[in-house]
Amino acid sequence: MGNCHGSLNCDKCYSQYERDGCIREISVNPDIAGAGVLASFFISAVLLFGIYIWGYITLSLPSKLLSPTDHHVLRLLRKWRVPFCDADVRRGPVEYSRDQLSRSRVVTVYAKILGAQQLITGFAILIAGLASRCQITFYEFNIVTNLAYLAIFTHLLSLHLVREYMYKHIYARKWHLAFTIAFLTIFIFSFLINTLSDDFDDVSPRTDTLNPGNALQCLFEARRLGKEVQFDAEYSIPIVIVLSLIHILTIFSLYVPPEEDYKTAWIYRYRSSFNSELSVSQEERLKMVYNSHSKYWAWLRPSEIGTERPAISVWYYLELYYDAELSGIAYFSGFISYGIASIVFAIRKGGLEPSPELQSLGFGQVVALGLLAQTFLSATEVYNEQRVLDQSNLPTDQLDPTSTVDRDEISSVRDGSEASEIDDGNAREHSSDGRSLGRFDSSNTGADAVSRNTSVDVYASGATPSGIQTIENVQDTKGCRRSHRYLEMLVRNGVPKTSQELQLVRKGVYTEGPDNPLVAEQTSKVVIFLFLIHLGLALYTGIGWHLDSRDSGPLEVLLLYIFYRFLFAIKRAYNQEYFYREELDEFVGENACPQVNQPLERNGGSYRALIDSPQSITLQQGHTSTTSVSTIQLWDAEDEHINTPPSRRDTENDIGLVPLLRATYPSAHEG
Repeated sequence: MGNCHGSLNCDKCYSQYERDGCIREISVNPDIAGAGVLASFFISAVLLFGIYIWGYITLSLPSKLLSPTDHHVLRLLRKWRVPFCDADVRRGPVEYSRDQLSRSRVVTVYAKILGAQQLITGFAILIAGLASRCQITFYEFNIVTNLAYLAIFTHLLSLHLVREYMYKHIYARKWHLAFTIAFLTIFIFSFLINTLSDDFDDVSPRTDTLNPGNALQCLFEARRLGKEVQFDAEYSIPIVIVLSLIHILTIFSLYVPPEEDYKTAWIYRYRSSFNSELSVSQEERLKMVYNSHSKYWAWLRPSEIGTERPAISVWYYLELYYDAELSGIAYFSGFISYGIASIVFAIRKGGLEPSPELQSLGFGQVVALGLLAQTFLSATEVYNEQRVLDQSNLPTDQLDPTSTVDRDEISSVRDGSEASEIDDGNAREHSSDGRSLGRFDSSNTGADAVSRNTSVDVYASGATPSGIQTIENVQDTKGCRRSHRYLEMLVRNGVPKTSQELQLVRKGVYTEGPDNPLVAEQTSKVVIFLFLIHLGLALYTGIGWHLDSRDSGPLEVLLLYIFYRFLFAIKRAYNQEYFYREELDEFVGENACPQVNQPLERNGGSYRALIDSPQSITLQQGHTSTTSVSTIQLWDAEDEHINTPPSRRDTENDIGLVPLLRATYPSAHEG
């Protein structure tokens, strides 16, 4: 790291107690820890977080961030005592009004400006702190590191808010991510340095230890000077792991269409490398992954057969909560509470008294406040431009929060020029969690996802035929299927459904409609309860981390939560893996075992007509139907046949089962 040309003094002693040879008042550079610098970082973080909360409550966040669960929660909070009705139940993206689009655009642009400013400012303050290592003390560098943490929090939140903008603007995304990775790398390095000598509560006049008043360079020359340093691994490693994981997930999400589920996209990338040997095209892989995602949500959704208030799986509650933006509020609350507490405790570190010169308004503080003022000016300009857009006659669907509209375009609309029509042919379909699955297009094998066009609503309480569609994959491909018994046990764990209902989902026969009002209201209440628990744990961890270094409670809570989320992610991945393998077996069976792909036939022919027909019945809520009952009866009969242990035909012959099986399923044993 170089040398300080003989000006380095690592023998100074600072103590909060009256001790010989030690100083209690520590000199602090106001350009590093002055009121102006602190206010700049503090206000930026709190302001963006406040806008984030305001945008959520007023439905002013980018619409792709909000799930149907968020709308249900807000509806419940506004009208707590009024029961849900059909009009309150949401499914898929909600069309924003002109006012909501206007506010959403302001939030997006302001988050983009403030995030970029904090990215550069935080990066610069760390570079300056490390470059002045011969003059800056541990006390000052601790404040610098915590200010950089507030900057990294602000930038991380801004990336979350401008995800749609970054996905559409490739070059802006590339430059942003380059600076983000560089900023995160240097922050981790500085954070680890900051915790090498972090515990200064029991400062003594020993000459073999470092002191908060020593220069940062003393750390790099501690061995040469015979000084002791202490690395607080328990304090630093968990924070570094959490920040790294959050940044990895956030960066990956910028490469996934914002209306799609990035976890499913991750599974698609993971599975793509394992199917090359099966000659499975990218088109088919995409189809199988997103079909498995849709089946996974269909399996979790509560069954509404024969019950007014169905039993709901705990996994369904958890998936809805983590899919909702409400869980993000709890996450970011923990992050900002940790950052603010870090600054407060850093200034009073070890009971030392900062020198009076800290109150002076220096050059660095004026510059920091000037940068903050520049952000407000930019926000004002965005607001004025948005007013111009609001006064125009642009159609609502052209007020894209992630793009800018040329004034000439506004003038042409005012003059009565025709606006280009939006092609609705690529409208997206949505899975049971409200995330877009896209529409399968053979000309685009990578960008869009697919959804199965089997939409027989077997769970709706009563239905009548309202449309005709093609039903897929109702053939019996058990001859080519592998046994997924253990995965099936994991899938069925905690889900109050029967094996017949699982067979229906496996075959692609499941509901695509929204939850009924009773389910939507119940899930909203549980999601709010989960949010309060999550928020309490996040605040306890963020603030309690600094209260008492001997209290390991916040650390234990953080580690347990990381472990819990890891197990939950593994279970989610394996559950979807089960349905993916079913899709893969179906694909292999259709291409490698055509002789087995014959429809099952039950004596009497009442079910043969349903399966042999190239058409299926789409059911809607609010009517009566016998189709779902007969389908369940069909799979009830077939379930016993599918779940029997695989055996060779000559073995069946030996034990005399062939006549019995042929009598039950004649067509499956012909020839």
